[in-house]
Amino acid sequence: MGKTNFLFLALVSTFVVLAHAEDPYLFYTWNVKYATLSPLGVPQQVITINDQFPGPWINSTSNNNIVVNVFNHLDEPLLFTWNGIQQRKNSWQEGTLGTNCPIQPGTNFTFHFQVKDQIGSYYYYPTTALHRAAGGYGPLTIHSRDLIPVPFDWPEAEYNVLVGDWYAKSHATLKKQLDAGRTIGKPDGVIINGKNGIFVNGVSHTNTETPLKLAEYFGVSDKVFKYDIIKDEPAENVGDKITMAPNVINATFRNFVEIIFENQEKSVQSWHLSGYSFFAVAIEPGRWTPEKRKNYNLIDAVSRHTIHVYPKSWAAIMTTLDNAGMWNLRALVLERQYLGQQLYISVLSPERSLRDEYNMLDDQLVCGIVKGMPVPKPYAGA
Repeated sequence: MGKTNFLFLALVSTFVVLAHAEDPYLFYTWNVKYATLSPLGVPQQVITINDQFPGPWINSTSNNNIVVNVFNHLDEPLLFTWNGIQQRKNSWQEGTLGTNCPIQPGTNFTFHFQVKDQIGSYYYYPTTALHRAAGGYGPLTIHSRDLIPVPFDWPEAEYNVLVGDWYAKSHATLKKQLDAGRTIGKPDGVIINGKNGIFVNGVSHTNTETPLKLAEYFGVSDKVFKYDIIKDEPAENVGDKITMAPNVINATFRNFVEIIFENQEKSVQSWHLSGYSFFAVAIEPGRWTPEKRKNYNLIDAVSRHTIHVYPKSWAAIMTTLDNAGMWNLRALVLERQYLGQQLYISVLSPERSLRDEYNMLDDQLVCGIVKGMPVPKPYAGA
């Protein structure tokens, strides 16, 4: 074989290897523990990750594979969700209790998901009990790949700012209050990156304002949004048990759906849909009627994964159910979420193909009536 042919074969082989190479992997090991800290100047029990509060920064680029091995050193079951991450075909890693079983005390579980075709600023937090009121949350950012341009200059520096309500009472005490039919009331303060402060609200109760220039909003950066004031008015407290029916909605794969949220209360409500981004096509005062569809913005509505519904108002969102799996639609106000203001949307692929949904992993946590049974492989023959 001549040198020219050998060189040609070597180049072809190199191309094949590169073409089939996986996207980069980022590996994390988390030790989740209790610690005594004083976010509001009062010593209390706080959930830390690797002795950090807030937790470690997951700093990724679009299409990276994220592998997080979580060791639960708490005295209760634990589970994390990755708020805003679409988990394409992979609801098994979403981290909500209707889809995943929690990590038992003294054990570990490894989350494995890909942040595919998304950019933006997100966060993770625990979905079990009222653990989010005790910490366990942290930042997750997804940068654009170099070959995909963004409509703004690269920043000189990058900072994560996590802001939220904070209670001086422990999460266990707050849970007992809700279980007894009492409200947890308004928070004792606002913390920024685990420290006492005042800024914009990221969780539930406090109304705050600040001047901002946004380069990305809910993972959207196809234009630069400019606002003099960003005002966040999350919902207030509720004292009674909340029921929602049905608990699971069976939806048809790839259908285009419309979801209407009506809020006849005196406080703002916030809703999040896991596994999807959607278009907020209308937010108006009053009651929704079919005639309101003529007011929908079907031209340049903003894509987002969370919607605020203002008092005595309604909001309409639209999305395509192109991500098979079991997805959680939930109130983001922790008190409302714990009391049951959430449901699941089951999106089934009629073709039953691995092209549409991944199988459960062999080491997937199981619980309840399926504990001890083999993990099913619904698409084994696909």
